[in-house]
Amino acid sequence: MPAIFPSERYIKVLKSVTPSIREFTQYSLEVESFIHDYEMQLLLFNPNKEEVPLKKFKLIKSKIFNKKYLVATCCPDWYRDIAGTYDAVSTPSLNILGLDSPPLVIIPETSASLKSKKFLAIMEHEFVHLNQALKGQYPKTDFSRAQSKVFMDILRAEYQAYFIQYNFYPASLNEMNKKVNDLEEFSIFRGLIEAIERLTHSIYQRQLPQNQVQKNLRQLHENLHLEFRKIGLPVRLGKSYASKLPPYIGAATIQLMTRPLGPKGKVGFHNLQRWILETSNLDMC
Repeated sequence: MPAIFPSERYIKVLKSVTPSIREFTQYSLEVESFIHDYEMQLLLFNPNKEEVPLKKFKLIKSKIFNKKYLVATCCPDWYRDIAGTYDAVSTPSLNILGLDSPPLVIIPETSASLKSKKFLAIMEHEFVHLNQALKGQYPKTDFSRAQSKVFMDILRAEYQAYFIQYNFYPASLNEMNKKVNDLEEFSIFRGLIEAIERLTHSIYQRQLPQNQVQKNLRQLHENLHLEFRKIGLPVRLGKSYASKLPPYIGAATIQLMTRPLGPKGKVGFHNLQRWILETSNLDMC
């Protein structure tokens, strides 16, 4: 459970991601309509009940927000294709059977009955992301334009979700992080790592123009403390993380480097590696 006396910062972040009554009422109506239309689609166009990715819809109540959110269970194989090793994922919308869903959380059907505190904490984390979607704050992941803004939007969204999760479910911190002194700073760090992983993956997927990789990374490196200020995070942390950005990005590329890359992908990763090397050398001077 959350601390008896939650911090002012926690209350402020919680308030910033809590939908208004009108926003949530609209969401509830969209959820009801979508579930009805989806079931009708199955009856009309899938009478033989052929395999479909989404198995069942549930409305699960958040303990933090005291509201019910749409959760879909799906077959494990399809889930692995879209989510990898994540326990749960959220999306602002999913097109399925020709229908666009409202914001929802997706979990593999093998997790549908799990009620451990760890799993409940993960679900609350994803509910924060659904709220961000309802408030028009869900981060985009397309780095082809406005790279710094996309990077910081992801960082902020993940920081908010982790900060709320860790305050309400401190037990969800793994054993290595049980002694974290500042939950907010740790949550900002987690947001930073998530943003870095999305950025490096965008280079792998060739979203980021290959000839602009070094330029954009250089700008992010030089202006990270200013970007922190824009979204109300401590500038001192922005400066600290800027100095560590090259090794952080280098670590994020290790797993991706084991995957096969086309010619354009190789160019992007070559530029990325060269920037890491050059910037690391500069930071050592």
